[in-house]
Amino acid sequence: MAIGLEVGYKHDRAYVAGVDHDSQAARIGLRMGDRILSINGVEAMSPNAFRQAVSAANDNLVSVDVQRGNEVVTLTPNGATSQWVGMLTSTLNEIPGYRITSFRGLVKGVGSATGLSGGAAGKASDAFRDAEQALTNQALSLGANAVVGLQAPMSSASQGGILGDAVICCLIGSAVVIEQIQGA
Repeated sequence: MAIGLEVGYKHDRAYVAGVDHDSQAARIGLRMGDRILSINGVEAMSPNAFRQAVSAANDNLVSVDVQRGNEVVTLTPNGATSQWVGMLTSTLNEIPGYRITSFRGLVKGVGSATGLSGGAAGKASDAFRDAEQALTNQALSLGANAVVGLQAPMSSASQGGILGDAVICCLIGSAVVIEQIQGA
């Protein structure tokens, strides 16, 4: 491929399998293992979408959004990156200082904690953390870098029983792509 990028597919998702030295892909900062989300603003996660995005780019990379671990990173030709550490979340339908540029879908996360000891507060914290991680992973898989309108419509706790105390937590929200408003 003219941009110097070797692509692999894992679970029907495009990822960087190799980068040619001294190529557009290398200059923009793509690394082996990056999961490709979009090219020049065109969604590129599935094999067909990736081919269409590369075709639309016409061998000219302006920006590439990738998932690198738990971060969504926007790469540009000058090497600058805007990184979103973790996942920004808000119970509001906005995040002050940011503008929503696209809606990616509704996401949910469910977490639970059980055991014979440890206390209800610790279990609730563990269940919430697990639900938040599941929600974050789902949002990242959609190419989002934030979740707005976050709600916890269901949580449940029980005492006793065969597994001891149990806590279940469910979180839902809207996965979105945001960008920082200049001067905010």
